[in-house]
Amino acid sequence: MKKIDLTDVTFCIPVHLDSIHRKQNLELILKFLRYYFDTNIAVGEITYDSKPKLAHLQKDYMYVHYDNPEKFFHKTKLLNMLYLKTETPYVFSYDCDVLFPPQQIVKCVTLLRKRIYDACLPFRDYTIHVPRQFYKVIYETLDLSRIKKPDDLADNEWKNASQVDGLALGLTQKMIFRMGFENENFKSWGPEDSERLYRIQFMGGKIGKVVGVGYHINHFRGIQSTNRNAFFKQNEEEFKKIKSFKTPVSLTKYLESFSWYRELAKAKHNTNQPRLEILHKESEKRDVSEVKQQQRNERFDFYDKVTFIIPFHYDTDDRLENVNLSLDYLYKNVNAQIFVGEMGADQYFESDMHKNKSGFSYNFYKEDVFSKTKLINNLIKEVYTEFFCLHDVDIFLTHSQFKETLNYLDNTLIDAIIPYNGLYLEIPRHYKDVISNIDDIKKLDEFCSYRFLKEHYLGTGACIFFRRDSFIESGMMNQFFKKWGQEDDEVVYRMFTLGNNIIRMKTNDPIHHLMHKIDKKGFGYQEHNLSNIQQEELRRIKTFTYGEMRIYANKLIKENI
Repeated sequence: MKKIDLTDVTFCIPVHLDSIHRKQNLELILKFLRYYFDTNIAVGEITYDSKPKLAHLQKDYMYVHYDNPEKFFHKTKLLNMLYLKTETPYVFSYDCDVLFPPQQIVKCVTLLRKRIYDACLPFRDYTIHVPRQFYKVIYETLDLSRIKKPDDLADNEWKNASQVDGLALGLTQKMIFRMGFENENFKSWGPEDSERLYRIQFMGGKIGKVVGVGYHINHFRGIQSTNRNAFFKQNEEEFKKIKSFKTPVSLTKYLESFSWYRELAKAKHNTNQPRLEILHKESEKRDVSEVKQQQRNERFDFYDKVTFIIPFHYDTDDRLENVNLSLDYLYKNVNAQIFVGEMGADQYFESDMHKNKSGFSYNFYKEDVFSKTKLINNLIKEVYTEFFCLHDVDIFLTHSQFKETLNYLDNTLIDAIIPYNGLYLEIPRHYKDVISNIDDIKKLDEFCSYRFLKEHYLGTGACIFFRRDSFIESGMMNQFFKKWGQEDDEVVYRMFTLGNNIIRMKTNDPIHHLMHKIDKKGFGYQEHNLSNIQQEELRRIKTFTYGEMRIYANKLIKENI
């Protein structure tokens, strides 16, 4: 699997090895981050006996050590020490016991890169407290979907809806300086995370949150990790003091009265600041260069927004030709991550033609019976972008459809986009050579001698863009629907009933569909009498009330995740 590029990010992880659990959790977090991301990781260790236990990490990571003779976990001081070592434009304060779905981390960084927020939490909804029994399977698979609520665990032991200020926070380097660093007046535990968010907002910073949950790996808790620690009341008084200031200037003057703040400000200004300014300028130049390159190549930039998913099953040579034509057309027109998934008894797709392409991924799933819905659900587990596009192997989007889709993606209220007007333009096979040399498929409209528009006004198949979180929360694809038939209509109807916002584009462009042969014996669902069965199931689902649909969707979530 190609790692996600987060080379402009440093994860800063403060740790005190107060138990074997803490050591195990740190090893898991480091393995997880290195598996999914090409990034920078800095570990800060605190000890009380001048004997560091994690010094070996400096071979592979940035490492700092602080020996505290006062014998308490000084998280804020450790983080400030780590911040001084970082040179990347973006930094994560990252606890050593937490994990997040990779797509949430990517979304968080994207929001910082685009300057939408100055600070961003990689989760919003609640924290899942993961029992120790899941540690081994997560360490071995790095698959968070394996985490399931044990039947004997109470809801309040499983998740916490109030703990949404801590665990991890993405920051711009500029915001670290602007907020006044971590407040080292906070010692041991609580409520330093809430105070930090308050101070960021008070100093004029914008804070965002990414839809999704955070996973906290349970561990032994000593007294320092509870509100019974010796500094808890003192910390609460410090928070009240911070809230008492009326202006950012008065708060800054208060922070300047402490030697730790003055030392940090001086060190930041003298060491990293010039380097950071260079990095920010290089980043801005790169952004401008990428835009100019996109304009020259007429490619639409979906890379941080959408993963194109192409489910493929070999039933005829036409189908194999079409998947390659469709991919070449996408490469020509979009800058995006593209996942092809093939399902069948044997592997046919010539992935060597595409494996060197940037952002391309291919997976083969061996199954004797083709299930498009199962294949799609498997592919979605590999997606880390906010949206994905279900893209059939035989269809092509016009430039107008690409452009209008991009405009809709930034609308936080939209959960699904159908990028065509409901009509199909059927392209005869003898135009396949033309397609390989054409930049915009719409040009075929002008000279195609055989044009047949099939009425499909309520059609939702062929191509549709989904917000990944909304799609998963609605139950994903329904694997009751086998092979082909009604599966697209069913998932769209289900999402609509559950309150998702689904739009069809204003463009008058149809979907351009390249005709192909169908091996009815190997592919056609009619041979197995699935057509009537699936139509009947869709009719049954359309009778559901909202409550019944929610129950049905929850059942699908358990089956699919």
